[in-house]
Amino acid sequence: MDRITLNIDGQEHHFPKGVRLAEIAQMVQDRYPYPIMVAMVDYELKNCSDRIHQDAMVSFLDAGSSIGARVYQRSLTFLLAKAVHDVFPGAYLHAEHSISNGLYCEIRNFRHLRQTDVEELETRMQQLVEEDLPFVRTSLKKEEALRIFEEQGKTPRVILFEKDRAKEDTSVYTLDGYTDYMFGYLVASTGMLKTFGLRFYMPGFILLFPDEKNPHEMPEFVEQAKLFNVLRETDRFCRLHKVHNVGMLNRMIRSGQAGELIRVSEGLHEKQLIGIADRIAAEKERIRLIMISGPSSSGKTTFAKRLSVQLK
Repeated sequence: MDRITLNIDGQEHHFPKGVRLAEIAQMVQDRYPYPIMVAMVDYELKNCSDRIHQDAMVSFLDAGSSIGARVYQRSLTFLLAKAVHDVFPGAYLHAEHSISNGLYCEIRNFRHLRQTDVEELETRMQQLVEEDLPFVRTSLKKEEALRIFEEQGKTPRVILFEKDRAKEDTSVYTLDGYTDYMFGYLVASTGMLKTFGLRFYMPGFILLFPDEKNPHEMPEFVEQAKLFNVLRETDRFCRLHKVHNVGMLNRMIRSGQAGELIRVSEGLHEKQLIGIADRIAAEKERIRLIMISGPSSSGKTTFAKRLSVQLK
């Protein structure tokens, strides 16, 4: 049987066996308000570059959905890594943490970053978008993936894959000769990534993402200096204790040193609590309200109880 039947958003269509989801996405794009990012095939998430070989139910998620927005952001990060590889040979991207409406990044194996460097990267990213190059997803043996990461000088990737990985195979993406590992799906091609920005933010820069509610627009950048300083402090702590990525943390756990890391972390937390209590006590005539913020289950109640002990 050379043809398959696909139920697309409640309507039946017939296609040749092996049709790419990206082709179907182009056919139904006008039904969605924003560019299609990924597909759902029989309620399972699929990359738009994948092919279908049997009858199935198909729907799509665009950039206005929460999953679609994450796919867009992840794809932009890969695009940025490719631009770093092209513009600064021998260097590689180190994506650190979210800040404002973007992702704070630094470049490893590189000199002190300048504003002009960030401008060059943004220009290269725009060129790659204009070329509309495909993201190609392939499966490799773990040993082959390790060889590629070692050649690219990506020590964190090597450490992540070095031991105790359950799967012998892993999926990697390739863009115009550049190969890297990403946890999750990417868009079909670079031409879909038209909305983004780069902002020089010493000592690194921020990859700015489009508004999740309106993916065609870039939201206004909101300065978050205090949060950034806390994240930088956390990064310094992790580097000092050699746990600045998941692979390093796994290595520490395997060596039986996790208990020591926990005790040191608890000690630092208690020291910070003492400092906060001292500042509150010093200004107790002026302070009327102490506010503690954080997401669900982040430790607000425990923090409040420990702070109350220090204040007593």
